[in-house]
Amino acid sequence: SQTEKDWGFGGGFGFGVGGGNSRRKKNCFPGTALIQVFGLGAMPMSQLHLDDHVLVAADGGMLSYEPVIAFLHVARTGRRPATFLSLLHTSGELLVSPGHLVFVLTAAGSRAKTASALQVGDLLMDALGQPSRVLAIRHDATTSGMFAPLTPSGKLVVDGVIVSSYANALGLHIPHEAFHALFLPVRAFYFLGLAQARTVQALGWTNDDAEVDELHPWVHFLKERLYLDKLLAGPGWWAASAR
Repeated sequence: SQTEKDWGFGGGFGFGVGGGNSRRKKNCFPGTALIQVFGLGAMPMSQLHLDDHVLVAADGGMLSYEPVIAFLHVARTGRRPATFLSLLHTSGELLVSPGHLVFVLTAAGSRAKTASALQVGDLLMDALGQPSRVLAIRHDATTSGMFAPLTPSGKLVVDGVIVSSYANALGLHIPHEAFHALFLPVRAFYFLGLAQARTVQALGWTNDDAEVDELHPWVHFLKERLYLDKLLAGPGWWAASAR
C-alpha cells in the first residue's frame, strides 16, 4: 500500500510514495550538502526536517534563521545515483543540481543564475555576502537523495553559499523574484497554520533502497496542470510581471 506524505500543504494535498517520474530532472541539493540548522549546527540535507529553522541571508546582508515550510521536490533514487554539480570556490565547495538558482556577484550587483550556467571565475556569495570565486566545476553523483527545501524568503545558505530555494525546472530563464511570487500560496498555507510540520522519517522515506521522486503539489499543479512553461513562453511576460 502507498503511504501518504505531507509536503507542507496539509493532508488533503498528499501524494503517494513510490511511482513518481524516475526520469524527472533532480533540481535539488544532494543529501550530502550541508545546511546550518538552529540549535544543531551543520546538518546534511538528507536529515533536514520540515519546520527546522535554517540559516538564510536576508536582504541587506543580515543573517537569520527561517523555518523550512515545504519541500518543493524530494528524490530518493534508491541504488541509482542522481547527478549534481560540485562547484569548487575559494571559500569551499557547493553541491547543487545543474538547474538550481545560485546567487552571484556582478558589476550590477547580485543576481541568480542556474548552476549549469556558472563558469570558472564567477563570483559566488558566501553567507556574509562576500565574493568567493569559482575555481573548478565538476560533475558528481550521489545515492543519498536530492532535496529542495523552501523557506519564507526563498533563500538558503547551503555549503556556506547563498542560494535560492528555486530551480529552473520549467526550462525557462525565470528570475528568483518571479519564482518567489509564484510560490506565495505555499507560504500562505504555512503562515495560516494549514501546513503540518513532519519529519522526513515520518513521511516514510526511511528506506534508502526505495525510490521516491515527487514534486510538491503546487509545483505539480503549475507544471502539469497549469502548463506554466507554455503560459510564460510568450514575449513580454517578465516586463509585465516586474511592474
